[in-house]
Amino acid sequence: MLEAIIDLLLSNIFFVILVIGGILSFFKRQIEKQNEQQQRPGRRPQQQRPIETRPVPARERTSSERQWKERGEKLTTDLQEMYKKKRHELKNTIQEQPSRDYVPRELKVTSPKRKPRPRPVQSQLLPNPDNVAQGVIWAEVLGPPRSRKPHSTARRRRM
Repeated sequence: MLEAIIDLLLSNIFFVILVIGGILSFFKRQIEKQNEQQQRPGRRPQQQRPIETRPVPARERTSSERQWKERGEKLTTDLQEMYKKKRHELKNTIQEQPSRDYVPRELKVTSPKRKPRPRPVQSQLLPNPDNVAQGVIWAEVLGPPRSRKPHSTARRRRM
């Protein structure tokens, strides 16, 4: 009988691993919950209690509503006044600024004629062995990495 159980477990090892994993996960969650409760000793799981609501008397409701209404009206009038002031200031600044197209002759800046650049001498452009070697080195340094350029292997085709 015992041999049959051991044989069953060994033949279904995947199922056994799943069951053990589930049991370990369950115990781990239980330990985490206990640690959480120990870290927060002041808090206890609260039971759902019905919330007691008392109706607000009509006097209190209307007075608070009036206060909020007055505050809202005051804020809107303040905002409208600020908007009107800013709009008026903006109109004044636009009217005071001269148009950008018109610039008096006295204020125009004339640039002196530029002197033509001397052209490089052809001897500077001719490559010398040192410049060529530096160019090759910089091409390797600044170029793509070697891993992006696969090694070329010459394979001989046999016939």
